[in-house]
Amino acid sequence: MSVVEAMQLGLVPVVAPVGEIPRYCRDGETALFMAPDEDAGAVAARLDALLAAPDRVERMARAAHDVWAARPLYRDDVLAASRAVLGRDRSGRQD
Repeated sequence: MSVVEAMQLGLVPVVAPVGEIPRYCRDGETALFMAPDEDAGAVAARLDALLAAPDRVERMARAAHDVWAARPLYRDDVLAASRAVLGRDRSGRQD
């Protein structure tokens, strides 16, 4: 969830491509992948190169945000689900 929330906020996640992450993150486009066996120095060099190119960071941040732009924030989904369980609408009225 932290990767999704970061992307929704327009942050570029630095992640290991495990589980579901490769379904919504693209290395060099919306995220920076770290292979589990990748040397820490290599990761640091890639991060350094990325941070030295602010225009690239901006493009990646925008692309990360755009992946989730048409979807509700996780917070909003949780609130909606909670209201549904409680049988209340947004105004707090009971259904």
